[in-house]
Amino acid sequence: ARVDKNVIAKELDKVKVVPNPYIISSLYEREFGALRREPIRQLKFNNLPPQCTIYIFSLAGDKVQTIQHNSDNGTETWDMRGGGGREIAPGVYLYLVKTDTAEKLGRFAVIK
Repeated sequence: ARVDKNVIAKELDKVKVVPNPYIISSLYEREFGALRREPIRQLKFNNLPPQCTIYIFSLAGDKVQTIQHNSDNGTETWDMRGGGGREIAPGVYLYLVKTDTAEKLGRFAVIK
């Protein structure tokens, strides 16, 4: 298999964040049939190229998290925690998917 960098640049427009917006319902959410104090929260980045870096920023421009993606499945899961391991606050966030030859900037929302 080989990777065509021109195709990857065109395919970055297909990158999506799901769910968007992410709606947090309460502190107690049912996960896998058990009641948890801190529910498992996940955001997925879909249609990613095989190798890229995902940067997540607040609207103020503060870097929240950096995720290295190196997989052929095209999906990366984020636990919605910042670099210090704390949950992110509700609001609008920017993400930058960056490869060697291309970039895609997008946004997602977290509603509480």
